[in-house]
Amino acid sequence: MLCTAIGANFFNFCKKGSIDSIWSIGYAMLIGGMVSLAASYGIHHHLVLPLEQGFLFPFFGLVVLSIGTFILYQILLAGRGAGFASYVWLITPAVALFLSWMFEGLTLGLYQILGMACILFGGYLNLSMKENVNVKL
Repeated sequence: MLCTAIGANFFNFCKKGSIDSIWSIGYAMLIGGMVSLAASYGIHHHLVLPLEQGFLFPFFGLVVLSIGTFILYQILLAGRGAGFASYVWLITPAVALFLSWMFEGLTLGLYQILGMACILFGGYLNLSMKENVNVKL
């Protein structure tokens, strides 16, 4: 989440300047990838890239999915603001559970279903509330 916040701020910084949005997203992802590689090397003291087909196809699929998701997140951030875009981090576990149930045969228990229902209900409340609500404490 910290890296995404830094990337979002970098995107906003570039948007105010003369750098095109697509280029700023590319720069942010490149910097994030380099930081991730450096952190991995710092922790494990070596990098391993298996060349088996069972690793490479899902890996490149994840790369394409990550790029698409990051671009959509930046569009959401620019269009609706940081508060609304931060809701993406709340719904991510529900999406992960749903995808695991669909593709990996995960058996959903009562707690997983209740958790997903709470997340979706919170999203409904978030979307249905007016932005001009004034709360005084």
